[in-house]
Amino acid sequence: MWSFADRVVKAVSDVTLGTVIVLVHVALADRSRKQLQLRPAPQRVPS
Repeated sequence: MWSFADRVVKAVSDVTLGTVIVLVHVALADRSRKQLQLRPAPQRVPS
């Protein structure tokens, strides 16, 4: 019975850790995308 409980706890912790990793990557990607959008476009000078 304890081995089953141990496997369940390990599976839940693996899923939780994977979810945290994915959420961190999504947050970092969203943050870098927002920084690129806030940067003003370079002004072209007519020659």
